[in-house]
Order: sequence, then C-alpha cells, then structure tokens
Amino acid sequence: MKKYIILAILAIYILSIAVVGFFGMKTAVYNEIKYVTEIQLIDSKDGDYTVIYDEEDNRDNIALSYTDGLRFQLYYEVTPLDATNTAVTFDFELDEYSDYIQISSTGVVTVLPGDYEYITVYGKIRAQDGSRASSRTICIFIMKW
Repeated sequence: MKKYIILAILAIYILSIAVVGFFGMKTAVYNEIKYVTEIQLIDSKDGDYTVIYDEEDNRDNIALSYTDGLRFQLYYEVTPLDATNTAVTFDFELDEYSDYIQISSTGVVTVLPGDYEYITVYGKIRAQDGSRASSRTICIFIMKW
C-alpha cells in the first residue's frame, strides 16, 4: 500500500478520536429501574380522613369516628413520581381487632359493627419494587362516641 493511504487512514483515526473526545458520546440507558425512595400517606380524595404526621414516632396517623358502614380507601404518593414500579401493599397487624376491622392489601379499610369503644391498628405501606427499602408506618384509630 502506498504511504498516502496509510497516512490518510491514520489521520482519519486520530481525527475521529479528537471529535468523539471533544463532543462526547451520549450513552443511552435502556431498561433503567428507578426504585421508590419514599412513600407518603395522603389525605383522602373523598374527604373521609385527614392524615396527621407524627414526627416523634415517624408515623402517619388517621383518627376517625365510627359510623355504620365505615369504609374508605387509603391513598398514597411515592417518590420519585417516575419510579418504575409504584405499586405498594398495605400490611397491618389486626390481632385482637380482626373481628372489627378489615384492611385489604390494596388499602381498602372496612370497619365492622361490634362491641368495642375504640380500635387502634398499626401497619406499613411497603413498596413492591423489589428494593424493600421503602415503607411507611401507619396508625388508624377508630373511636365510637
């Protein structure tokens, strides 16, 4: 091969390195997984309840008066909003109150009639994104007046 061809190839190679180094190459990330970093219980969209955050116990509290047929949905927000999987589960320890309150894994709370003055249940909202890092503690207090 002639020297000119070898020098031309070498010049193009060096020039391409300089161009890529100067302008850079954007790398595209495909199938990036964004995990939930925080879950927050929010006020009812239907006006059924208001959430009160307790800083000392790092817990969301809901207090309600019992009425016949009391049923409501727990609402939440996750951060970041564009997380790959924003689904959560609700996990409550019902123990002694299992005859009086039912809470589904999707956050539907149903309070049943019974002989009690109040119900206090504690639970967690947990992210289902596989990170197991995000959860939020909740206390629901139902009082018969």
